[in-house]
Amino acid sequence: MQRKIAIILALLLITSGIILPIRSTMAASSGKNLVVNGKNFRYNGPPISIKINGKTIDSDVPPVLINNRTMAPVRIITENLGVGATVKWDNTSKIVHISWKGNYIKLPVGKSEATINGKTVKLDTNAMIVNNRTMVPLRFVAEAFSMRVGWNQSSHTVSIEKSQQHTDYDMVKHISYDENKNAAVIETGSVRYNTSKLSYPDRIVLDIPDALLENPNGNNFISIRNKNIKTIRWSQFDKNTVRIVVDLDGKADYKVEKAADRLYLYIIPDETPDKPGSNGNGNSNNHVIVVDAGHGGKDPGASSADGLKEKDVNLDIALKLNNLLQNAGYETHMTRTNDSYPENMDRAAMANNLNADIFVSIHSNAFTNNTAVNGTEVLYYPKEQSKELAQCIHDSIMREIGPTDRGIIPRPNLIVLKHTKMPAVIVETAFLTNPNDANKLRNKEFKNKMAKAIFDGIENYFNEGD
Repeated sequence: MQRKIAIILALLLITSGIILPIRSTMAASSGKNLVVNGKNFRYNGPPISIKINGKTIDSDVPPVLINNRTMAPVRIITENLGVGATVKWDNTSKIVHISWKGNYIKLPVGKSEATINGKTVKLDTNAMIVNNRTMVPLRFVAEAFSMRVGWNQSSHTVSIEKSQQHTDYDMVKHISYDENKNAAVIETGSVRYNTSKLSYPDRIVLDIPDALLENPNGNNFISIRNKNIKTIRWSQFDKNTVRIVVDLDGKADYKVEKAADRLYLYIIPDETPDKPGSNGNGNSNNHVIVVDAGHGGKDPGASSADGLKEKDVNLDIALKLNNLLQNAGYETHMTRTNDSYPENMDRAAMANNLNADIFVSIHSNAFTNNTAVNGTEVLYYPKEQSKELAQCIHDSIMREIGPTDRGIIPRPNLIVLKHTKMPAVIVETAFLTNPNDANKLRNKEFKNKMAKAIFDGIENYFNEGD
């Protein structure tokens, strides 16, 4: 009888547009009320236990079952998994941000998708707010942490254990600048590193292999602008390497010292005068770039609520980018310079026929189902060089403009990415369907900044490869 009542209640809730847990734990088993997404509901059911590495976890908010998935408070889970995870809650966007050992999860409340390291994954149960606590799908989070998840039906127990797989990574905990020493200070237990000095622009690069950033999505940038240093920046360059870059204001030498749990990257100014005629510009003439303004002509693309068309915004930014590239000495070709519409296959064919080094397509984004969605993302064909180009452009935009970070996303089936033979990316600059973003895309200064940030990202891509 109780089972029939539970099924009938679930059907009523589903038909009313709300999917809710039909079982809960602890005090909920005696018929306590819970507040789910702002609404009061009374729950009955057997208690659910959560064990992490054999230890039973207590929670002030009981776990609940939704679609046969256990939901639990995100901080209680991450704090007990023992992987050094950091959790941040964005109350404006209603998104949970979880980072650990070079990995990153974005988990929107009430959405059927999440992202792990920029890759979109589908969820069969959404995150939600229960008793003013953020509840997340336990299995999804645990498996993202490479944990093994089990379920005992008779005792209603979820068990989570560390995977047997072990990787010996050093952690890079913090990076700072010591003004007295004129050095980047890297807090890490690692004793291995590789360094190089690059030009055009002048910079020192230090790579730490088999290492992970403790906070890969933090504000990984320091502006110095004294003693020959412009900036210090760092990133999880790939899944096994942390990269620290010191951008120089002129030429300089360097040395590295290891002391206790720190690496010191000393910058030694070069007082040698520049040679006559030196202008500090790199030789970019060997690189051929195709700049693509997305859509055009008969294809307007997306539009804002008041009629701003994507094809016009894309062309404006692409023309600005093209001018910057030409002024820097690159050989550039545009797929369109006016309100025309080249077929997508023709755009790819043009780049291939020119034997271009890279293909950069400018677009504006849209999401009509939710006008609150905003920010910048860079799409790339899933191959290593395209990913590197996407990362360089993404990092430059985040550093110079700072929009909502939607990451870099592999897209294997887009024509202009799939059929170009060279590294290719699509820069989705902002959302025309978001009022604030649309206003930015209408603003000349913002479009200038976006073109400059993309240009700087391209420069960084070629310079890192030189």
